[in-house]
Amino acid sequence: MSILLAQELPPNRDASPGSGDYTPSSPVRGQQPRWRLSAEGATWIGICLVVGLVGWWKSFNAVLLLAYVMTGLLGGQLYTLWRRRQGWQAHMSALPTLFAGERVLGQIVVTNSAHMRADCVAEIQIGPQTFRWYLEAAPPGQQQSISWTAILRQRGRFPIQLHLSESDGFGWFHRRTAIPGGEVIVLPAVGDIDIPKLRRWLDHQIPGAMITRPSQRRITLEPIEVRGIRPYRPGDSLRAIHWRTTARRRRLMVREYDTACGMPVVLTLLPPASPGPKEVTERWEATLSFAATMAYYWPQTAEHTPFVLVIAGASPHILYLPPSGQGIRHILRPLADPTAFTPDPPPPTLLRRIGRCVHLVLTPNTMLPDPSPEELPFVPPGQLLIPLTLEQLPSWYTPPGTLAPAIEG
Repeated sequence: MSILLAQELPPNRDASPGSGDYTPSSPVRGQQPRWRLSAEGATWIGICLVVGLVGWWKSFNAVLLLAYVMTGLLGGQLYTLWRRRQGWQAHMSALPTLFAGERVLGQIVVTNSAHMRADCVAEIQIGPQTFRWYLEAAPPGQQQSISWTAILRQRGRFPIQLHLSESDGFGWFHRRTAIPGGEVIVLPAVGDIDIPKLRRWLDHQIPGAMITRPSQRRITLEPIEVRGIRPYRPGDSLRAIHWRTTARRRRLMVREYDTACGMPVVLTLLPPASPGPKEVTERWEATLSFAATMAYYWPQTAEHTPFVLVIAGASPHILYLPPSGQGIRHILRPLADPTAFTPDPPPPTLLRRIGRCVHLVLTPNTMLPDPSPEELPFVPPGQLLIPLTLEQLPSWYTPPGTLAPAIEG
């Protein structure tokens, strides 16, 4: 792995430009270990002893003088290590919850706490990737910010470890400070959804597909205002103008329509009975990607209805996503590793909120599932059960593997 020269950046630069759920940044400091003698240092001490003994035994003043100079260099390095006893400190920004394939931008602030100029090699290991930077001759007390980017393409929970390595000028002594940086949670990869096709598909799943959804009008605050009609605002369509009320009030009045409310959707994932061959694992990954894509795009469907994601198993997860989609990454964390998170109890009023809904049951198996109500962790009243396999996924869904790759500069 190549060593890069760190660039000085603003110390309070944001950890990532994208949106997501973030944890506040907090300083992370490691306990300073003691200096350790390297193999080169041990060799130098041995040579000093040999040269000194030979000069004393043979009474060679020149050899004794050489031994004194070598010992003086060693003493000078020990004094340098004493001045650098406080070493380097690091402050690492917290990372958000990511989707697989999403670029993350992190920042490390490294401070030279010694009383003299010092070099340092900063190394961060996040999942399977390792990055190294060389900080050269930093003045005492100076802070240097290091920004790094990475793309994690596999879901899971990956620990973050930061190492600060330093040594003296001759390489005789060294120490390595390990600083735990927490972990980063990577959710399954997200594909793409055709929102209009999804809405039409949901409409056709409802019995009596051509039913008309009730339009809920807003109750106005002014008693003199006609219900469902409000003053004209710039950008309103001319077709929405109510001419009779406009003539009566002598000001432009328009009809106000609310977005129609659809039926909630419940998606239940049936995991494989046991981790099998590679094909079973890949199908389970595709199943989790479909669930992550549905949850990610659901707030954009303008259905204004909740979305419930259920991961069946010995310890089922029931994840309730509000229509606004707020905190979606934090809610979807069990998708990174369903067995590593403790299931949270669902809201007590969840069944009352859902009521009639479209219940999708997806399995990674090739055979169509036929679950009984006892096998499903969450069974809302009035559900329309639709079993699916990966081969039967609707055309409005595009898996992440078939998307056009993004151009990276």
